[in-house]
Amino acid sequence: MRWIKPQPILIPDELQPYYDQSPYLAEALAKKGILDAAHAIPFLDYTQYIPTDPSELPGVDAGTARILQAIEKKEKVGIWGDFDVDGQTSTALLVSFFREHSLPVSYHIPIRSAESHGILQRPLEKFLAQGIDLLITCDTGISAHEALELAAQKGVDVIITDHHTPSEILPKCLAAINPHFVEQDHPFANLSGVGTAYILTKKIAMLLGEEDKWERTSLDLVALGTIADVAPLTKENRYMVQFGLDLLRKNTRLGIKELLAAAETVMDTLDEQDVGFTIAPRLNAMGRLGDANPMVEFLLTDDIALARRVATELEGLNNQRKMLVNQVYQAAEQQIEQDDTFEKKNIIILWNENWPAGILGIVANHLASFYGKPAILLTGGKDGSLKGSARSIEGINITDLIAEQKDLLLSFGGHAMAAGLALPKENLDLFKQRVNASIASIQDIDQLEAVLAIDAYLPLENVTESFMQVLDSLAPFGAGNASPVFVAEDLQINTQAYIDRDKVHRSIKVSTTQAQEYEIKWWHAFNNPLPDGRFDLAYRVHRNVFRGVESIQIEWIDAQLSQEQPLALKQTTPTITTFDFRHKQNQLDMLNRLMQEEGMVCWAETLAIPISATYSRLDIPPCEKLALLQLPPSAAILKQIFARAHPRTVFFFNLPVKKMDIQTYLQTLLGMIKFALREKEGKVSLEQYAALTGSTPEMVKLGLQIIRAQGQISMTALDEDMHVITTTKQIVDPTTASMYQEKLISAFKQAQAFQRFLMRVSPHSIIQDYYEEGKNN
Repeated sequence: MRWIKPQPILIPDELQPYYDQSPYLAEALAKKGILDAAHAIPFLDYTQYIPTDPSELPGVDAGTARILQAIEKKEKVGIWGDFDVDGQTSTALLVSFFREHSLPVSYHIPIRSAESHGILQRPLEKFLAQGIDLLITCDTGISAHEALELAAQKGVDVIITDHHTPSEILPKCLAAINPHFVEQDHPFANLSGVGTAYILTKKIAMLLGEEDKWERTSLDLVALGTIADVAPLTKENRYMVQFGLDLLRKNTRLGIKELLAAAETVMDTLDEQDVGFTIAPRLNAMGRLGDANPMVEFLLTDDIALARRVATELEGLNNQRKMLVNQVYQAAEQQIEQDDTFEKKNIIILWNENWPAGILGIVANHLASFYGKPAILLTGGKDGSLKGSARSIEGINITDLIAEQKDLLLSFGGHAMAAGLALPKENLDLFKQRVNASIASIQDIDQLEAVLAIDAYLPLENVTESFMQVLDSLAPFGAGNASPVFVAEDLQINTQAYIDRDKVHRSIKVSTTQAQEYEIKWWHAFNNPLPDGRFDLAYRVHRNVFRGVESIQIEWIDAQLSQEQPLALKQTTPTITTFDFRHKQNQLDMLNRLMQEEGMVCWAETLAIPISATYSRLDIPPCEKLALLQLPPSAAILKQIFARAHPRTVFFFNLPVKKMDIQTYLQTLLGMIKFALREKEGKVSLEQYAALTGSTPEMVKLGLQIIRAQGQISMTALDEDMHVITTTKQIVDPTTASMYQEKLISAFKQAQAFQRFLMRVSPHSIIQDYYEEGKNN
């Protein structure tokens, strides 16, 4: 991941009072384009924000007139929602509004496993048969042409409230209310589904003299849905979410209070993190794995018994969701590891007929974040069709990409970063080929590298309570108002441990150059490699309350090896010319041409194809031009190669290597041991064996310890590198052998993770992080 360092920013005189309060606060405001007090005051204090007139949202006035008619005539209203949190809160908000005005109201949220998203004709027909006079959709409906035509044929008026992208021709309806109908810089432009429904009801409440009351009883629902749907937290959304979070902290909604109690989360300090990572996953679990209709009553209930029962059920479903996510993630990783061509692909597309559809988007998001590639996960196939979810990375509109293949699809929909789709099983291979080719044609592979914008360099000791208060004033953070990323330099890892049974999340203790120790939480760390040596940490901070104890939590985002700075001389990155062939199709042709050049040295150790005149890490000579033909297994090995060769030009390749699983690795070591016993008096070098196997000395030592525990050899260390092997029989120790085998498996995964990491970063980043100028062994 490439870091974009913060640039100096000019602070206007109008922000001087904020600069005096905190230099970072003034810089943060200026970066957001807030350059004077007139804009800073309502940004920092939502009570000073002037809400936008609901009538500025097209369709609101027409919808309002029809609803006022329904209120007057006591008509029956039907609400059609969606099963995610945005849809649940939208439905609950509208149901609450009409109950408040004594109207008969029914609602329906599609069951994901049976109906999927949207409005199907048969379920709608059954719903309308309840005697619905006015149908209002929320968080859905803007593309439901056939279903809403059915409603029109039955004489039912329709009001659409939706925030998804509308088609060129709108469905038949009395009013279509959608934030896409205003300009992109309008305060309503990024409303969520529940935000859109709220603006409609707010207009009615204003006409009825109930605006203040309705704000105080509904904006908490708007905050839940807006945060959960990752809508940009700017302008009107920011105001509504700030107001709504305040309402949530006052324990006004019984269901949410009981949900948080079951999750051991304190309400009076609740923030957007708690909504996004505690409340939303639990509400979503019901929609993903079950029937979300009961969520409406749960969000509206005053019945403590019902609230506690459903909260307990949600806790169980959320645990089930986490288990399923982990299982699918591990299964996806296995498919990736078994795909020899994975590194050459521009997109991850995986399928398993038994994967639960409801959690595929979560796993796809994890994969896209980790590998820096868009990810599509699909399930089904028994009936001949596949369905699934897609998640993207910055710079690639995944919905546009999928839309280019619409002739292969049954359905699709979404936005730039996320989409859903369905297609016939027989179209999958062609779909994979075309999507991969589409990315290659519109996006240079080098530009897919993930970037991380750094907001400020901030030593960990500066993360104090007073600084947290500054961050509190800039919150809530989310889309459109990203949580700031800071960098602490020159840290050292002291200890690390997994904090969950599934070994997904880590707690890492680091020390500064002043020997101060801090705990860092690395969410979704899995078995990603840790920095080898002193490093710079990119991190976020937020408040955390666990079992009543409040603390400042530091969250690991990324890490880079520190630049060494001997004495007072600041070291700069060496000027190295790089050429990147890692993702090219004709690597061998390019290599053959390069090998004709004078002074070219090639490093490789375990290539699957014979290449003449290659060097290992142990005998590589100093050179001007170095070609890395494969990926080194660790940061230490890569540094060693650069230090020995000390090149001025580096060519990066990714040629096929020999397959080496654990058993093959041990068999290879056994063959080497036999040679050492026969020809070298049993003397073995960990470094030499590591070079011969393309592994690390630590992996070789683990392999030898396994063989010894199996009773096949005895081993004596002469020094850190040289060992003497004899065939003296040893006691077989299966427990010890199993322990070392577990460690060797982990070491293999660490090496593979490092090699995948090298495929994701730019040559510039590799040189910057692993080339140490002035060192030549």
